[in-house]
Amino acid sequence: MERTQLHLALGSNQGDREANLLRAVEALDKGLGVRHSALSSFRTYPAWGFDGAAFLNGTVRYEIPQAGQDPQLFALAVLDLAKSIERSLGRTGEAETDASGQRVYHDRPIDIDLLFYGSLRMATPRLTLPHKLMKERDFVMEPLQQTATPWLRAQFPEIFD
Repeated sequence: MERTQLHLALGSNQGDREANLLRAVEALDKGLGVRHSALSSFRTYPAWGFDGAAFLNGTVRYEIPQAGQDPQLFALAVLDLAKSIERSLGRTGEAETDASGQRVYHDRPIDIDLLFYGSLRMATPRLTLPHKLMKERDFVMEPLQQTATPWLRAQFPEIFD
């Protein structure tokens, strides 16, 4: 059966950060019905976009069996799963913006961001793939170097140049 790569970024800056990341991966494994195929090492990075505690960050890759599902609908379902896991691990509140429309960031026990789903390119109010800010974030790009495959690099040369 053909498989599609799913890449996610993980971060935590509250509580037992490593345990939070590992619980998130375990919940993703369960929710996706498949064990992750690659997990980066975790590294500490300063908070990005706000003055907060340092984050522990990493990335995880899955190989998702294809069963004829619509890629956009599946990606949105993964987003819903990620948000559900965030809430179950203690994340509260919804995304906020300031008066100028800029995103407002806060400390959080877990953050799960979808980076790629196969070669899908999409931009909706809920989800943009590939993740539009990843190139600006060392805390995503450095761990992603450990979990990205040659196939992914070939699909998105503008990200990995």
